[in-house]
Amino acid sequence: MGLTHSVVMGVAGTAPSFSIAASAAILIAETGRFAPAIILYCGLTMLGIAVAFGRLNRDDPNAGASFIWVSRIFGPTPGFLAGWCVLVTSVLFMASATIPAASATLLLIAPDLERNPVVVTMVALAWLLAVSALTLRGTSVTARIQSSMIAIELGVLAVIGFASLLQLGPQAARNFDWSSFSLAGLDPDQFIGGALISLFLFWGWDISLNMAEETRDGHQASGLAAVLAMLVLIIVFTVFHGVALVALDSTHIAAAGTNLLFAVADTIFPRPWSLLAVLVVMFSTIGALATTALGFSRTLFAKSRHGVLHARWQQLHPRWNTPHKATLLFAALGATLLLASLAMEDVARVLKIAITAIGLQAAFYYGLTGYACAWMHRHGRGGALDYLFAVVWPAASATALWAAALLLLIREFDGVTAAIGVGTILAGLVPMRLHRHRRTHPK
Repeated sequence: MGLTHSVVMGVAGTAPSFSIAASAAILIAETGRFAPAIILYCGLTMLGIAVAFGRLNRDDPNAGASFIWVSRIFGPTPGFLAGWCVLVTSVLFMASATIPAASATLLLIAPDLERNPVVVTMVALAWLLAVSALTLRGTSVTARIQSSMIAIELGVLAVIGFASLLQLGPQAARNFDWSSFSLAGLDPDQFIGGALISLFLFWGWDISLNMAEETRDGHQASGLAAVLAMLVLIIVFTVFHGVALVALDSTHIAAAGTNLLFAVADTIFPRPWSLLAVLVVMFSTIGALATTALGFSRTLFAKSRHGVLHARWQQLHPRWNTPHKATLLFAALGATLLLASLAMEDVARVLKIAITAIGLQAAFYYGLTGYACAWMHRHGRGGALDYLFAVVWPAASATALWAAALLLLIREFDGVTAAIGVGTILAGLVPMRLHRHRRTHPK
């Protein structure tokens, strides 16, 4: 891959349209008119983590990314858990994203079947297998397809945003409030809840670093791609939440649920043009599933190569040169969870738990990597500006992420969410202990 494809992968890894559809209504319900401010400042915090990833990648472009860097700087246990979180969040996202992708597909081609759980699950399974087959073929094929889908997705989001403002006209001006971009007056509980939801929105850009070994000039290009992807995402997410607050009142936003993007489009365009919003959500979800599969397989490959998991996961396909067994494991786990989802009734509840758990685990391993960068460069030999970007910003961002996660745990985590969010991190200690005797020097 080149720089452009690496940026595309970083943007696609966050699934912009799906993330908006899945969590925007929840975020606005939590923070009200301050949603754009939460997005903006949390985005700047995450940008500090992206800078940290880029600095660490400059010295060691590695498919394991966080896992390898944290292992070298803080030791094998924190490093293993950082990599383990990447694996767990990938599986959680896959479980929460395939169902909406299937629902969007059926809404476009067979609306009468969109609420049939068996049909939805089968379509989701078909998408999962198709995406897994695509990622088995390698990154170049995946990156070319992702570029086309991201171009369409961002284009439609821009059209929806501009059309909303043009159609509403003076009403948009009256509804707009600059205080939406300020944290003044925001309740601390609102900030904590909104911050962790924002983590889900921004999670996934680090796929650019997992692909560094497969990127031209990866030690420079992958880190730059992550930063550029974050800048694009901050703009897209902040602007769209601002547009949603202008275009819809609180009642319509609450009623939209996980279809806020479609709700905004439906107020602007007549049918069937408003269904373009459904199409981009489907593209976004499928694209993110592909990048998630890549991130899972590359992290598992790196952990196996490092000797902390079984050697089978580092085996490469003789023709496509991809970690095919790791990709097949991702597909198998996904198929199992999809079939298990047939027994679940409250999809919205499952989605909210997954979003919160992903936010918590992302805060853990992003924060750990931010601290690793700050510790590695703590002597500040590169001057004041280098110290700001390599130490101060990453450490401050990591502290903010961990503080938000800890405060949310104290405030409102129920047993199920805590078991998924925290329990699955601690579960990583089991395979770590089982394979401790296989550990090798980092590569």
